Amino acid sequence: MSARLLAPAVLALAALGCGETLTSRSVTGTPGPAHTGSVRIAMGPARVPAGFSEIALIQARGVWSHATLERVFAGLREECAALGGNLVFRVRIDQGAFGAQGTGLCGHAPPN
Repeated sequence: MSARLLAPAVLALAALGCGETLTSRSVTGTPGPAHTGSVRIAMGPARVPAGFSEIALIQARGVWSHATLERVFAGLREECAALGGNLVFRVRIDQGAFGAQGTGLCGHAPPN
């Protein structure tokens, strides 16, 4: 297929709302049972909360129509909750035209 025909097809798919959010993890601590409450997000170089227990380094990537901060934050929260965490800490976001990604440390912090 020539580039002249491929470009409109790609744009048409994007306009239809095609997209997905992908997550990944690298376990660095001990996961627990899935967390059913809310998962907080802490951006950038925030201080480590007292009693924070690290579980994993996690990543969420949104592509095409899912390349939004809301989708990336939702992916980070879902991945962390599945590992038993209630806090995604030191989150960094990179957003472009066709993709967005966020990384952070998933862990468990005692209630405030």
